[in-house]
Amino acid sequence: MDGERGDPVAERRASWAVLSAVAIRGLTPVATRYVVATLSPALLLVLRFSIASLMLLPFALRLSWSRIRAQARLILVAGLLGVAGYNVPVTVGLQWAPSSTAGLILASEPALILLFSWLIARESLPPFGWVGTAVSFSGVALLSTGALTSDGPSGHRVVGLALVLAAAGFFAAYSVCLRPVSRSNGAAAATAVTTVAGALPLLLLVPAVRPDQLLHLNASSWTVVGLLAAGSTVVAMVLWSHGVFVMGAARASPYLYLVPLVSLAGGTILLGEHPAPTVLAGGALILAGVALSHRGSRRRISSSSTADTPEASALEGRPAR
Repeated sequence: MDGERGDPVAERRASWAVLSAVAIRGLTPVATRYVVATLSPALLLVLRFSIASLMLLPFALRLSWSRIRAQARLILVAGLLGVAGYNVPVTVGLQWAPSSTAGLILASEPALILLFSWLIARESLPPFGWVGTAVSFSGVALLSTGALTSDGPSGHRVVGLALVLAAAGFFAAYSVCLRPVSRSNGAAAATAVTTVAGALPLLLLVPAVRPDQLLHLNASSWTVVGLLAAGSTVVAMVLWSHGVFVMGAARASPYLYLVPLVSLAGGTILLGEHPAPTVLAGGALILAGVALSHRGSRRRISSSSTADTPEASALEGRPAR
Protein backbone atom coordinates (compact mmCIF):
# COMPACT_ATOMS: atom_id res chain seq x y z
CA MET A 1 0.00 0.00 0.00
CA ASP A 2 3.00 2.29 0.30
CA GLY A 3 2.78 2.97 -3.43
CA GLU A 4 -0.65 4.50 -2.95
CA ARG A 5 0.76 7.58 -1.24
CA GLY A 6 1.19 10.33 -3.84
CA ASP A 7 -1.03 8.50 -6.37
CA PRO A 8 -3.84 10.95 -7.32
CA VAL A 9 -6.39 8.16 -7.88
CA ALA A 10 -5.53 6.51 -4.55
CA GLU A 11 -5.68 9.87 -2.78
CA ARG A 12 -9.10 10.60 -4.26
CA ARG A 13 -10.36 7.20 -3.16
CA ALA A 14 -8.88 7.79 0.28
CA SER A 15 -10.74 11.12 0.50
CA TRP A 16 -14.01 9.37 -0.30
CA ALA A 17 -13.20 6.69 2.26
CA VAL A 18 -12.63 9.34 4.94
CA LEU A 19 -15.79 11.21 3.96
CA SER A 20 -17.80 7.99 4.12
CA ALA A 21 -16.39 7.18 7.56
CA VAL A 22 -17.21 10.70 8.76
CA ALA A 23 -20.78 10.44 7.43
CA ILE A 24 -21.29 7.10 9.20
CA ARG A 25 -19.80 8.49 12.40
CA GLY A 26 -21.99 11.59 12.26
CA LEU A 27 -25.17 9.57 11.74
CA THR A 28 -24.41 7.16 14.60
CA PRO A 29 -26.07 9.32 17.33
CA VAL A 30 -29.07 9.81 15.04
CA ALA A 31 -29.41 6.05 14.43
CA THR A 32 -28.95 5.27 18.13
CA ARG A 33 -31.56 7.83 19.15
CA TYR A 34 -33.99 6.32 16.65
CA VAL A 35 -33.49 2.72 17.88
CA VAL A 36 -33.59 3.38 21.64
CA ALA A 37 -37.10 4.75 21.18
CA THR A 38 -38.27 1.14 20.74
CA LEU A 39 -35.38 -0.97 22.01
CA SER A 40 -33.75 -0.98 25.44
CA PRO A 41 -30.12 0.28 25.53
CA ALA A 42 -29.02 -3.07 27.02
CA LEU A 43 -30.46 -5.09 24.14
CA LEU A 44 -29.11 -2.67 21.54
CA LEU A 45 -25.61 -2.84 23.03
CA VAL A 46 -25.62 -6.65 23.24
CA LEU A 47 -26.86 -7.01 19.66
CA ARG A 48 -24.57 -4.36 18.22
CA PHE A 49 -21.33 -5.52 19.79
CA SER A 50 -22.02 -9.24 19.41
CA ILE A 51 -22.29 -8.70 15.66
CA ALA A 52 -19.40 -6.23 15.55
CA SER A 53 -17.07 -8.47 17.60
CA LEU A 54 -17.61 -11.37 15.20
CA MET A 55 -16.81 -9.09 12.28
CA LEU A 56 -13.72 -7.59 13.97
CA LEU A 57 -12.34 -10.91 15.18
CA PRO A 58 -10.28 -11.54 12.00
CA PHE A 59 -8.57 -8.13 12.46
CA ALA A 60 -7.93 -8.88 16.14
CA LEU A 61 -6.45 -12.30 15.36
CA ARG A 62 -3.75 -10.66 13.26
CA LEU A 63 -2.02 -10.04 16.57
CA SER A 64 0.08 -12.91 17.89
CA TRP A 65 -0.91 -14.38 21.26
CA SER A 66 2.46 -13.33 22.64
CA ARG A 67 1.73 -9.68 21.82
CA ILE A 68 -1.78 -9.92 23.23
CA ARG A 69 -0.44 -11.42 26.48
CA ALA A 70 2.29 -8.79 26.71
CA GLN A 71 -0.23 -5.96 26.45
CA ALA A 72 -3.25 -7.75 27.94
CA ARG A 73 -3.80 -5.27 30.77
CA LEU A 74 -3.58 -2.24 28.49
CA ILE A 75 -5.83 -3.89 25.88
CA LEU A 76 -8.45 -4.65 28.54
CA VAL A 77 -8.33 -1.12 30.03
CA ALA A 78 -8.57 0.49 26.58
CA GLY A 79 -11.41 -1.85 25.64
CA LEU A 80 -13.36 -1.08 28.81
CA LEU A 81 -12.95 2.66 28.25
CA GLY A 82 -13.75 2.60 24.54
CA VAL A 83 -16.63 0.11 24.47
CA ALA A 84 -18.31 0.02 27.88
CA GLY A 85 -17.06 3.44 29.04
CA TYR A 86 -18.13 5.22 25.87
CA ASN A 87 -21.02 3.24 24.42
CA VAL A 88 -23.02 2.46 27.56
CA PRO A 89 -23.43 6.10 28.71
CA VAL A 90 -23.90 7.50 25.21
CA THR A 91 -26.54 4.88 24.33
CA VAL A 92 -28.43 5.41 27.58
CA GLY A 93 -28.03 9.20 27.32
CA LEU A 94 -29.49 9.29 23.82
CA GLN A 95 -32.82 8.15 25.23
CA TRP A 96 -33.19 11.70 26.57
CA ALA A 97 -30.65 13.90 24.75
CA PRO A 98 -31.38 15.00 21.16
CA SER A 99 -28.98 13.38 18.70
CA SER A 100 -28.03 16.74 17.17
CA THR A 101 -27.06 18.11 20.60
CA ALA A 102 -25.21 14.90 21.45
CA GLY A 103 -23.26 15.10 18.20
CA LEU A 104 -22.15 18.65 19.03
CA ILE A 105 -21.06 17.61 22.53
CA LEU A 106 -19.08 14.68 21.12
CA ALA A 107 -17.30 17.15 18.82
CA SER A 108 -15.33 18.26 21.90
CA GLU A 109 -13.45 14.92 21.94
CA PRO A 110 -10.28 16.14 20.14
CA ALA A 111 -9.81 18.87 22.77
CA LEU A 112 -10.45 16.31 25.51
CA ILE A 113 -7.90 13.96 23.96
CA LEU A 114 -5.26 16.69 24.24
CA LEU A 115 -6.23 17.27 27.87
CA PHE A 116 -6.12 13.56 28.72
CA SER A 117 -2.79 13.24 26.91
CA TRP A 118 -1.46 15.78 29.39
CA LEU A 119 -3.15 14.16 32.41
CA ILE A 120 -2.44 10.48 31.62
CA ALA A 121 0.53 10.36 29.26
CA ARG A 122 2.22 13.52 30.58
CA GLU A 123 2.43 14.93 27.08
CA SER A 124 3.13 18.64 26.87
CA LEU A 125 0.05 20.68 26.06
CA PRO A 126 0.80 23.67 23.81
CA PRO A 127 -0.69 27.08 24.66
CA PHE A 128 -3.26 26.76 21.88
CA GLY A 129 -4.25 23.43 23.41
CA TRP A 130 -5.11 25.07 26.75
CA VAL A 131 -7.01 27.89 25.06
CA GLY A 132 -8.85 25.54 22.73
CA THR A 133 -9.85 23.22 25.58
CA ALA A 134 -11.21 26.16 27.59
CA VAL A 135 -13.18 27.45 24.59
CA SER A 136 -14.59 23.97 23.94
CA PHE A 137 -15.72 23.59 27.55
CA SER A 138 -17.40 27.00 27.43
CA GLY A 139 -19.19 25.83 24.31
CA VAL A 140 -20.37 22.67 26.09
CA ALA A 141 -21.69 24.81 28.96
CA LEU A 142 -23.53 27.18 26.59
CA LEU A 143 -24.89 24.30 24.53
CA SER A 144 -26.12 22.44 27.62
CA THR A 145 -27.79 25.56 28.98
CA GLY A 146 -29.57 26.12 25.68
CA ALA A 147 -30.65 22.47 25.43
CA LEU A 148 -32.04 22.50 28.97
CA THR A 149 -33.98 25.75 28.63
CA SER A 150 -35.31 25.45 25.07
CA ASP A 151 -38.20 23.09 25.95
CA GLY A 152 -38.44 23.69 29.68
CA PRO A 153 -36.44 22.03 32.46
CA SER A 154 -36.16 18.25 32.30
CA GLY A 155 -34.37 16.01 34.80
CA HIS A 156 -34.01 13.26 32.20
CA ARG A 157 -32.44 15.68 29.73
CA VAL A 158 -29.88 16.76 32.36
CA VAL A 159 -28.95 13.12 32.89
CA GLY A 160 -28.82 12.48 29.14
CA LEU A 161 -26.47 15.39 28.43
CA ALA A 162 -24.27 14.48 31.41
CA LEU A 163 -23.98 10.89 30.16
CA VAL A 164 -23.03 12.02 26.65
CA LEU A 165 -20.35 14.34 28.06
CA ALA A 166 -19.05 11.52 30.30
CA ALA A 167 -18.88 9.28 27.23
CA ALA A 168 -16.75 11.87 25.43
CA GLY A 169 -14.35 11.86 28.40
CA PHE A 170 -14.16 8.06 28.43
CA PHE A 171 -13.40 8.01 24.73
CA ALA A 172 -10.64 10.59 25.15
CA ALA A 173 -9.04 8.38 27.83
CA TYR A 174 -9.44 5.36 25.52
CA SER A 175 -7.68 7.21 22.70
CA VAL A 176 -4.66 7.89 24.91
CA CYS A 177 -4.53 4.30 26.20
CA LEU A 178 -4.81 2.99 22.63
CA ARG A 179 -1.60 4.74 21.61
CA PRO A 180 0.99 2.10 22.66
CA VAL A 181 -1.17 -0.76 21.34
CA SER A 182 -1.57 1.10 18.04
CA ARG A 183 2.14 1.86 17.83
CA SER A 184 3.04 -1.81 18.31
CA ASN A 185 0.39 -3.47 16.17
CA GLY A 186 -1.14 -0.91 13.80
CA ALA A 187 -4.32 1.09 14.26
CA ALA A 188 -6.78 -1.36 12.67
CA ALA A 189 -5.61 -4.40 14.66
CA ALA A 190 -5.35 -2.37 17.88
CA THR A 191 -8.86 -0.98 17.48
CA ALA A 192 -10.22 -4.43 16.65
CA VAL A 193 -8.64 -6.25 19.60
CA THR A 194 -9.63 -3.56 22.12
CA THR A 195 -13.19 -3.53 20.76
CA VAL A 196 -13.49 -7.32 21.06
CA ALA A 197 -12.00 -7.25 24.58
CA GLY A 198 -14.20 -4.35 25.62
CA ALA A 199 -17.34 -6.06 24.32
CA LEU A 200 -16.95 -9.07 26.64
CA PRO A 201 -18.14 -7.21 29.79
CA LEU A 202 -21.32 -6.28 27.92
CA LEU A 203 -22.37 -9.90 28.44
CA LEU A 204 -23.22 -8.78 31.97
CA LEU A 205 -26.13 -6.88 30.41
CA VAL A 206 -27.73 -10.10 29.11
CA PRO A 207 -29.87 -10.64 32.26
CA ALA A 208 -31.36 -7.16 31.70
CA VAL A 209 -32.27 -7.96 28.10
CA ARG A 210 -35.92 -8.54 27.16
CA PRO A 211 -35.86 -10.68 24.00
CA ASP A 212 -39.58 -10.07 23.44
CA GLN A 213 -38.66 -6.55 22.32
CA LEU A 214 -37.23 -8.10 19.17
CA LEU A 215 -40.74 -9.12 18.13
CA HIS A 216 -41.79 -5.48 17.99
CA LEU A 217 -38.92 -4.28 15.80
CA ASN A 218 -39.90 -3.33 12.28
CA ALA A 219 -37.71 -3.74 9.21
CA SER A 220 -36.27 -0.23 9.45
CA SER A 221 -35.23 -0.75 13.10
CA TRP A 222 -33.50 -4.03 12.23
CA THR A 223 -31.72 -2.26 9.37
CA VAL A 224 -30.52 0.50 11.69
CA VAL A 225 -29.26 -2.04 14.26
CA GLY A 226 -27.32 -3.82 11.49
CA LEU A 227 -25.89 -0.53 10.23
CA LEU A 228 -24.79 0.44 13.74
CA ALA A 229 -23.05 -2.91 14.24
CA ALA A 230 -21.49 -3.30 10.82
CA GLY A 231 -21.28 0.29 9.59
CA SER A 232 -20.39 2.41 12.61
CA THR A 233 -18.26 -0.15 14.43
CA VAL A 234 -16.55 -1.99 11.55
CA VAL A 235 -16.87 -0.40 8.11
CA ALA A 236 -16.11 3.13 9.36
CA MET A 237 -12.97 1.86 11.10
CA VAL A 238 -11.71 0.15 7.93
CA LEU A 239 -12.48 3.18 5.76
CA TRP A 240 -10.93 5.64 8.18
CA SER A 241 -7.78 3.57 8.76
CA HIS A 242 -7.27 3.26 5.01
CA GLY A 243 -7.83 6.97 4.46
CA VAL A 244 -5.44 8.00 7.23
CA PHE A 245 -2.81 5.58 5.92
CA VAL A 246 -2.91 7.09 2.42
CA MET A 247 -3.52 10.76 3.33
CA GLY A 248 -1.80 11.00 6.71
CA ALA A 249 -3.42 12.04 9.99
CA ALA A 250 -2.72 15.76 9.50
CA ARG A 251 -4.61 15.90 6.20
CA ALA A 252 -7.42 13.60 7.29
CA SER A 253 -8.15 15.22 10.66
CA PRO A 254 -9.92 18.37 9.32
CA TYR A 255 -12.64 16.09 7.93
CA LEU A 256 -13.66 15.40 11.54
CA TYR A 257 -15.17 18.90 11.70
CA LEU A 258 -17.92 17.54 9.45
CA VAL A 259 -19.03 14.91 12.01
CA PRO A 260 -21.15 17.23 14.21
CA LEU A 261 -22.58 18.91 11.11
CA VAL A 262 -23.73 15.50 9.84
CA SER A 263 -25.27 14.76 13.26
CA LEU A 264 -27.00 18.14 13.23
CA ALA A 265 -28.36 17.66 9.72
CA GLY A 266 -29.36 14.06 10.40
CA GLY A 267 -31.19 14.90 13.62
CA THR A 268 -33.01 17.78 11.95
CA ILE A 269 -33.98 16.02 8.73
CA LEU A 270 -34.56 12.45 9.93
CA LEU A 271 -35.83 12.95 13.48
CA GLY A 272 -37.41 16.39 13.25
CA GLU A 273 -35.14 17.92 15.92
CA HIS A 274 -34.88 21.72 16.09
CA PRO A 275 -31.84 22.84 18.13
CA ALA A 276 -32.19 26.22 19.84
CA PRO A 277 -29.92 29.10 18.71
CA THR A 278 -27.93 28.81 21.96
CA VAL A 279 -27.29 25.14 21.19
CA LEU A 280 -25.96 26.05 17.76
CA ALA A 281 -23.83 28.85 19.26
CA GLY A 282 -22.42 26.39 21.81
CA GLY A 283 -21.65 23.93 19.02
CA ALA A 284 -19.83 26.67 17.11
CA LEU A 285 -17.72 27.42 20.22
CA ILE A 286 -16.87 23.73 20.59
CA LEU A 287 -15.69 23.54 16.99
CA ALA A 288 -13.71 26.78 17.40
CA GLY A 289 -12.02 25.35 20.50
CA VAL A 290 -11.18 22.12 18.68
CA ALA A 291 -9.75 24.14 15.79
CA LEU A 292 -7.51 26.07 18.20
CA SER A 293 -6.39 22.84 19.87
CA HIS A 294 -5.68 21.28 16.49
CA ARG A 295 -3.63 24.30 15.45
CA GLY A 296 -1.32 23.70 18.39
CA SER A 297 -0.87 20.00 17.66
CA ARG A 298 -0.85 20.03 13.83
CA ARG A 299 2.89 20.46 13.55
CA ARG A 300 3.54 17.53 15.88
CA ILE A 301 1.24 15.26 13.88
CA SER A 302 2.58 16.24 10.47
CA SER A 303 6.20 15.80 11.58
CA SER A 304 5.61 12.35 13.12
CA SER A 305 4.31 9.01 11.95
CA THR A 306 0.60 8.53 12.43
CA ALA A 307 1.16 6.33 15.47
CA ASP A 308 3.66 8.56 17.26
CA THR A 309 1.33 11.06 18.88
CA PRO A 310 -1.80 10.51 20.92
CA GLU A 311 -3.72 12.80 18.62
CA ALA A 312 -2.75 10.77 15.55
CA SER A 313 -3.43 7.44 17.25
CA ALA A 314 -6.87 8.72 18.20
CA LEU A 315 -7.52 9.88 14.65
CA GLU A 316 -6.70 6.43 13.28
CA GLY A 317 -8.98 4.58 15.65
CA ARG A 318 -11.67 7.15 16.15
CA PRO A 319 -14.70 5.95 14.18
CA ALA A 320 -14.54 2.32 15.38
CA ARG A 321 -17.25 2.50 18.01
